[in-house]
Amino acid sequence: MIAQFSGPEYDDFVNPVIPAWYDLWWSAGGVLILLALVTVWVVALISIRRHSDRLSPTATAVWVAIVLFASLLGAIAWFTIGRPQARERPSTK
Repeated sequence: MIAQFSGPEYDDFVNPVIPAWYDLWWSAGGVLILLALVTVWVVALISIRRHSDRLSPTATAVWVAIVLFASLLGAIAWFTIGRPQARERPSTK
């Protein structure tokens, strides 16, 4: 027997076309992506704090603002061009 979901109590909760496991899978995927983005953001802010002794106070404030307002792109910019070690690496030829 196939259950019929109809009536006002089911209109907002059940979509008979999409299985429940599929909806849960996509919801969990979104949460995992969000957690990964927040983790990168927090790690970038911690890295800025750890390297603040090699940066001027103005540069530190600018990098914090970039990471806060540009989130993922700001964190990527910090790790690629902002960190003092990234700028001081000798080129290998």
